[in-house]
Amino acid sequence: MQFTPGPQMCTRRRGCAAVLLDHGLLIVVGGIAEGNTRLDSTDILNFATMIFCSGPRMVIKRSACAAARLDQHRVIVVGGFDGDGHVDSTDVLDLPTMTFSPGPRMRTRRAACTAVSL
Repeated sequence: MQFTPGPQMCTRRRGCAAVLLDHGLLIVVGGIAEGNTRLDSTDILNFATMIFCSGPRMVIKRSACAAARLDQHRVIVVGGFDGDGHVDSTDVLDLPTMTFSPGPRMRTRRAACTAVSL
């Protein structure tokens, strides 16, 4: 097996999370850009065209976060590091409108965690 380079994202990032959406789309959220800047941006990959486009902005900047589908209409992004410390916040993406809003707060600040769809 051999890997080949894939399509280039709109924003170079590391320490991000990704979630598979419907209709052959993948959303990549948050991360760290050049210069150790935390990101609130997202990139969306269309598997049919193999092209990334810019997606909606999250409520806060975060790297080392986790993300999962809540249901057919929502994605949750949890925890992470905002540049000052670990966060206890969540952002919820409404898929029909492609907008983020603040979600519930977690009891514990955390980063580099995992989220799983049930």
